[in-house]
Amino acid sequence: MLEQSMNAERLGTLLERTAKFHEAVHLHAANLAPVEGARHLVAFQAALLSLEHAAGAIVLIDGGLFPSAYTLMRSQYECLVRGIWLLYSASEDWVERLSEPL
Repeated sequence: MLEQSMNAERLGTLLERTAKFHEAVHLHAANLAPVEGARHLVAFQAALLSLEHAAGAIVLIDGGLFPSAYTLMRSQYECLVRGIWLLYSASEDWVERLSEPL
């Protein structure tokens, strides 16, 4: 089995396809509204922040700033997990804390 290495051309193609995918996701997300209630709102906001981090990581990778992109990917993952936790597991106290303005 031949292993294919990631060269500049393959990376460029992958980033282009990923950017198109994110554009479609953002168009879809723009038409969504969370179910009423603080729990759904903060979970939705966490998901949107995760999408923003993903878009930023793409820009960083495209610019060759790989360590910064990988660091941002961790933040993206943490936002996604936090949104799932908020929606399904967080206590009402935590939901209230995270829905208050800073």
